[in-house]
Amino acid sequence: MTRILVVEDSPTQAQQLQLVLEAARFAVVLAPDADAALRHMADSSFDMVISDIMMPGPSGYELCDQIKRDARWRDTPVILLSTLVDPMDIIRGLECGADNFITKPYEPEQLIDRIHTVLRNRQARRQGKLAFGVEVVFLGKKFVVNSEKEQILDLLIATFEDIVRTNRGLQESKAELLAAKAQIETYALELERRVEERTKALVEQQQQLAQAQKMEAVGQLTGGIAHDFNNLLTVITGTIEILADAVGHQPQLVEIAAMIDQAAHRGAELTQRLLAFARKQPLHPRATDTNELVIGAAKLLRPTLGEHIEIESMLEENAWPALVDPGQLTTALVNLAVNARDAMPNGGKLTLETGNVYLDEAYAKAHREVSPGAYAMVAVTDNGTGIPAAIRDKVFDPFFTTKEAGKGTGLGLSMVYGFVKQSGGHIKIYCEDSHGTCIKIYLPRAAAQDIESIDVAMVTPAQGGTETILAVEDDPLVRNYVIAQLVGLGYRAIPAANADEALVLIDQGTVYDLLFTDVIMSGSKSGRELAEEVLRRRPDIKVLYTSGYSESAIIHNGRLDPGVLLLTKPYRRSDLARMIRVALGGTRSGTPG
Repeated sequence: MTRILVVEDSPTQAQQLQLVLEAARFAVVLAPDADAALRHMADSSFDMVISDIMMPGPSGYELCDQIKRDARWRDTPVILLSTLVDPMDIIRGLECGADNFITKPYEPEQLIDRIHTVLRNRQARRQGKLAFGVEVVFLGKKFVVNSEKEQILDLLIATFEDIVRTNRGLQESKAELLAAKAQIETYALELERRVEERTKALVEQQQQLAQAQKMEAVGQLTGGIAHDFNNLLTVITGTIEILADAVGHQPQLVEIAAMIDQAAHRGAELTQRLLAFARKQPLHPRATDTNELVIGAAKLLRPTLGEHIEIESMLEENAWPALVDPGQLTTALVNLAVNARDAMPNGGKLTLETGNVYLDEAYAKAHREVSPGAYAMVAVTDNGTGIPAAIRDKVFDPFFTTKEAGKGTGLGLSMVYGFVKQSGGHIKIYCEDSHGTCIKIYLPRAAAQDIESIDVAMVTPAQGGTETILAVEDDPLVRNYVIAQLVGLGYRAIPAANADEALVLIDQGTVYDLLFTDVIMSGSKSGRELAEEVLRRRPDIKVLYTSGYSESAIIHNGRLDPGVLLLTKPYRRSDLARMIRVALGGTRSGTPG
């Protein structure tokens, strides 16, 4: 097989040349510079050298000269690669003994044909069919053309013809150069304008990055607070149900119990909004018909917004399904609609819109948090007072509100923002002072595999059983409450304060039907890690998780991992009973006590 040594300092061009040569069934060895090439030639024999001219260290001319001066290699053909435009460059190559030239860029077929020609000429010279050297005197310089005299002279002639044509056209080009100078000055102005625009864009991107970092920090704080509140609310919500049953015959106490229950419910809503902003609420995304959802939301909003607000729907005829939690999207639309109503105190028009949108690379570059791709768009537009420019960058901040004290928590828009981001989407505000506001939500387009069956938890009856449950919860109040509720439902419930205690109980030999564990716990292991250890010991045990917020241990890409069951805190007794039955398989064993 013909062996070719390729000398090229650019790795990319070297690999490209190697692919072309190997496709033509040549064996190729690469060298990054002239020194490495000479070492290769000293160690092995080659049928040809193809070398770039401009390289670090000795040039291709110098490499060719050394090869041709060495008795061991002088018969080895050398082809030089370069963007040759000056006849003197060609002459210099001939002086050092180059057999041929290839100008960049080149066509692969041209290169392969030139290689075969050079190799045939070398063979002809060896057989005496071609002279070993033709002495040429050109521009006062003497050198020997070893092969392909006609091709090289043609290259020289063509290059000189270019120079002659250039000289003839100098006078004609003078006016063109003057015109080009004026044109360049006008480009210069355009470049200055573009630089200014780019600088502004970079400033906007820096502001976006700072805002994202601030939101992330506040999100971590609010998520932790919401987690602790949800533990407390779980106990309050469940306990008030028990008290309400106990005082059912005393109307005055029933009213007080109802007030406490209502307060707990409002507290749960508040923590849910905090979790939504922090992007830590458990979501159940599935393929959702945005047109149907908007139609349903419009019906819900008519009595909420009042008769002075006109509601209009503009629906995309073939709207793409969105991969989103439909319940949370409805809540987000209600929040946006209520904010819009407050911006139209004297009445106005609210428009709900759906659409199909492709956010391209250019848009993604301008909005660093966006991934280019197909999105299902849902927009809420009003013709109210608009959002003043001075506060537009703050409207998604938690607890920021322009309403008077007691009129709002300042979590409505921040909840929408967090929900959209957690769903893998994008939210954008379009607004002009006194001309209304349009808020567009871009949600990932759902694929066929995102279509899910009906939630079995919604159709499973809330009832008890007699199975044995290991309940792991590090908060003592919540642990005691859970055990009391499970026992009240008829189950045999064994408590554990952390993963280590739970594993000790498992290893004692008691047969458990279900592991009911918190996800975030103090100690050496999380609830997910505990479940993995338990399943290694007891593969048949069922697992149900509970948590005050979305945790990456069981939720990835905004959705629960396959096969994972989660009961979100705070929960009522009926929710606990229903999810326990779902986790155990939906059938009841025995009668609750």
